[in-house]
Amino acid sequence: MIDLYTAAAPNGHKVSIAMEELTLPYTLKVLDLALALAALAGCDSRTPPLW
Repeated sequence: MIDLYTAAAPNGHKVSIAMEELTLPYTLKVLDLALALAALAGCDSRTPPLW
């Protein structure tokens, strides 16, 4: 089984549609980019981003 990590963005929708059409089993893992950006806002400028 494939773990599909995606945000609510056009490319994520395209991949999930392709997975459905190819009948590939997958588990959807939704990413919250707003939460990730909020976490980065509190980081020191010397700290590299997490992604």
